[in-house]
Amino acid sequence: MQISAIDAAIDRLNGGTYGQCAKCHHPIGNERLAAVPYTPFCIDCAKSFR
Repeated sequence: MQISAIDAAIDRLNGGTYGQCAKCHHPIGNERLAAVPYTPFCIDCAKSFR
């Protein structure tokens, strides 16, 4: 699971969308990216999945 998430993050980096939330398309905060660099979601959208 984590390897596929990292691969997806690399794809986003290569595609120019790394750091942009996959759900709301707003920027993902730097602190969140530092904590979970492979996350596709901002903290607000991640919370909506709980």
